[in-house]
Amino acid sequence: SIHANYTDLKRVYKKSIYDAKLAHNAAKIENSNNKCKAAWNLIKENINSSSSQPDINITPDQFNNFFVNSVKQIKDCIKKPNIDSSSSVKNYKIVKNDFTFTE
Repeated sequence: SIHANYTDLKRVYKKSIYDAKLAHNAAKIENSNNKCKAAWNLIKENINSSSSQPDINITPDQFNNFFVNSVKQIKDCIKKPNIDSSSSVKNYKIVKNDFTFTE
């Protein structure tokens, strides 16, 4: 099917790119006078290119208010019981249990 062919070609294409990058990096290290430095430079390049973090424009007060307000919102969503605790205790029936131990 067309979709299966597309998937296979996509996989082959990605593997070809991966292999080409690997060969390029290996050649770059092998052709360098300082192989260790060249390897570390490649590592730094790859780390920096994949970990670009967006600038976050939020103040500490905004950050704090978000969490304070979210607790208030959650608290307001909780349904209050129809009965208060004192009337619940008054209406509780105590069942008397007698335990005796025999030998």
